Amino acid sequence: MDPFSLLDSIQTIARNGLRYPTNEFDKERYERLLGLATKTYSELLCVPEEFIKERLRHEVGHITPKVGTDAAIFNESGEILLMERSDGSGWCLPCGFVEPNESPVEGVIREVREETGLEIKVNQLVGILPANQVLQWVYILLFLSFIYVKLLAVKLKHLMKVMH
Repeated sequence: MDPFSLLDSIQTIARNGLRYPTNEFDKERYERLLGLATKTYSELLCVPEEFIKERLRHEVGHITPKVGTDAAIFNESGEILLMERSDGSGWCLPCGFVEPNESPVEGVIREVREETGLEIKVNQLVGILPANQVLQWVYILLFLSFIYVKLLAVKLKHLMKVMH
């Protein structure tokens, strides 16, 4: 891995950690990581640390490449897997953002595993869609996958709902 890819990963972990701190000790660790990354960027690029800090402040929200992935997962009966959204706003496909230095396929596999506990094989890319009219710079990659788990609804009942 080249030094800039490593620094990108470190500063992303630090900034996301600072966005969702669980305690003061972790916050201090994330601030330290961000400081080290900023200092190293500055040294490698021969620019002042303040310039790097200012560039990092411009990105808002969760730090990702702003590419989301959704998985359309079907069982042998043709039923699609939906999850209840954590914000209570309804149901959705297993989904999430791709992390820096991660391919969209790797991202959708990781998101499905994190959200459902399922290991999937991606069959194909269905389409690339704008997320919504407000966040026009966010794109969703929809992947198609098939799973053959007879007890899917029972195993994942607390997380998801199988719908026709």
